[in-house]
Amino acid sequence: MDDFNDWGGSKYSVTYDHFTELLNQWGYISAAPIRSITAPLIAISKLIIIVNLLSLLIAVTLAWMVPRRIYSPIGKLVRMLGGDHMEVAMKDKDEFSLINQKWQDMNSQNHSLHGKLQHELPHLKESFYSTTDAGIFVQIF
Repeated sequence: MDDFNDWGGSKYSVTYDHFTELLNQWGYISAAPIRSITAPLIAISKLIIIVNLLSLLIAVTLAWMVPRRIYSPIGKLVRMLGGDHMEVAMKDKDEFSLINQKWQDMNSQNHSLHGKLQHELPHLKESFYSTTDAGIFVQIF
């Protein structure tokens, strides 16, 4: 049987019972302060709260830092590709759309310049041969 009693300003858990052993009737009474019973539970509860708060702080810090670190190369690439016109180009697009558009633009310019070079290459060769034939070789470097 359990009972809670106040004694000296503290609460105690008082347990009493009786049993028979070797034809003798035995009784016992146990009294323990509630503080001594609950102290380990309170310490463990405080430890659990501290660990949870630290875990929450670490999780919030990681949630703030990791996306920034993952995004930073994309941000650098967008700034490099966008130049001064980045805000205008980003108006209705996300970063990957802007990178894709700039890649397509550079690819188109590359094909255009390659075509112009192929068109002008025979003229350059002819001009080079004519200047060397005439003895007017000018070092361009």
